[in-house]
Amino acid sequence: MIRSSDEELFLSVAITAYNEEARIGPSLAKIAAFLDSNGYLAEIVVNDDGSEDRTQEIVRSFEWPRLKLICSPKNQGKGAGIRNSVLASRGQYILFTDADLSTNIEEVEKLLKGIKDGCDIAIGCRIQPDGYDMRESQPFYRRLFGKVFHTLTWLFVIRGIADTQSGFKCFRKEAAHDLFSSTTLASIIFDVEVLYLARKRGYRIVEVPVAWTNAGGSRMRVTAGHALRVIWDLLSIPLIHRGGRGRSAIRDLESKMG
Repeated sequence: MIRSSDEELFLSVAITAYNEEARIGPSLAKIAAFLDSNGYLAEIVVNDDGSEDRTQEIVRSFEWPRLKLICSPKNQGKGAGIRNSVLASRGQYILFTDADLSTNIEEVEKLLKGIKDGCDIAIGCRIQPDGYDMRESQPFYRRLFGKVFHTLTWLFVIRGIADTQSGFKCFRKEAAHDLFSSTTLASIIFDVEVLYLARKRGYRIVEVPVAWTNAGGSRMRVTAGHALRVIWDLLSIPLIHRGGRGRSAIRDLESKMG
């Protein structure tokens, strides 16, 4: 087990939360208990993404010595929220995780080992060594959309990563700050942009099978408009990072789309 040093924070746990009053308290309690029990010198960084419920109040009232709260003035999207929390993190290693802890916080041990073995980024993969995909418990429409999304990602953006959308990823601090300071997408597919940049910049990536449960309560609804926006964001990633000409082309197309 990797232990924290006395000189610097060992681990940061970065979360973004939007209207999570029912889940954020229990999630923070589980994370804090795990960090304390393992002797990690760590912090929890929560970005409140413009919540309209008691999420911010619950985080403020949670008693733990190294809890940092960032407040977005309005809802910006999951990608923007994770970017805010990651860039505010100071740990030697930075984990971002979903607010519902659909992957148990204890699984971070597996990701840390992957990084210790020589990688810069460790992805918690929901596909198990025997080939079983734990996302099979999701509703059919989510699984269908996920397969279409994965195919488009593989064909047009980045290959060789089985589970780009896992909400459980760990980075060396230098890699995390470098990548997230360069991202632009605010939507739920920010992961693909981060991994695209990571491959382009030569960072070493490993996928590590982790246990995952379909926590339920997701606000994601696959409507025609949402699907088109996701596909548009996905296909624009290589153009965005092609330089000024690529960004100009994106702006021109978006203006024509209205």
